[in-house]
Amino acid sequence: MPLDLQKIRRIALVRNNHMGDLVCTLPAFEALRTGLPHAHITAIVNPGAAPLLNKHPHVDDLLFDDELDPPEQLTALLKAGRFDAVLVTFCTRRNAWAAFRARVPIRVTHGRRWFQALCGTHRCYASRKKPPYHESSFILTFTQRLGIPLTLEQARPYLFVDPAERARVEERITSRIGRQGPLFAVHPGSRKSAFNWPVESYYRTVERLAQVGRVILTGSDPDRPQLDWIESRLTPALRERVMMLTDLSLPQLVAGLSLVDAFVSSSTGPLHIAAIVSGHALGLYSDAFYLHPRRWGPIGPNSSVLISEWKFPEPPLIRSPRAEEHMAQITVDAVVERMLHPVPMRSAA
Repeated sequence: MPLDLQKIRRIALVRNNHMGDLVCTLPAFEALRTGLPHAHITAIVNPGAAPLLNKHPHVDDLLFDDELDPPEQLTALLKAGRFDAVLVTFCTRRNAWAAFRARVPIRVTHGRRWFQALCGTHRCYASRKKPPYHESSFILTFTQRLGIPLTLEQARPYLFVDPAERARVEERITSRIGRQGPLFAVHPGSRKSAFNWPVESYYRTVERLAQVGRVILTGSDPDRPQLDWIESRLTPALRERVMMLTDLSLPQLVAGLSLVDAFVSSSTGPLHIAAIVSGHALGLYSDAFYLHPRRWGPIGPNSSVLISEWKFPEPPLIRSPRAEEHMAQITVDAVVERMLHPVPMRSAA
């Protein structure tokens, strides 16, 4: 029997893990606003990623929860919110159990694992893995289970760019490396969540791009080994065109990436942000099924990908040296050409 959406006055969506995962969830908030224009929509998210939803038109309220916190914390949040429905899109045992304990009347969970299925009243059975099924499309199966038909192809992901933060970051960049030429961003880290391009290739890309315009290097503490390796090799001439920009808050990062003409990284949260706010974002991917861009590619309209073909019997662990050997098949020439002459995602995939 179809759900009566008019009876859902308060709804929560749980996505309490990483930054890139939250960006992939943006279409689901759009779907909720489309299908439930009368409802109060709450996002329950990791505190570190929460600024991505600042002034988001499809989110009325933010609650903070981390996947590593005790499940009782999430249960308490859901009870206090008096929600009519909850979408447990990050459907771990912990999150599903918390929703069950809170006795939310409508609980949409993943149905392919027995424990999560038992905790839900409505279930989604799509598989993420084979064939590769994009994470955003997977998340939209939760809103589709409510009877809201929005698809990823129809979605228009949105991130708010703070004008004041944008002006401050722009002033910082221009005071250091000037205004002449296009602005490129290179993000050499991956937080070991995906196969990464070799740091030597990132460095040679920085060298090439600095001949054409200005380059900023973005990253944070987990990316420090790659950042330090590149910074230690910058010549005085390169330092006039290349700037390390590694101390930005998340709103500042969004604002800074909105200034960029072209961005490059492997599969990371900043790539997903850049695909929405930058002039162009280039993602470097493996065709291993669990890392393929058909599953984890950027969803923003300003993006393309380059894919390294897997030539070994089985993909290695993400941290294996063979992973960089595999990704090194993507050449610096190909990356620089795509940065200077972007092509639409449909042509790149």
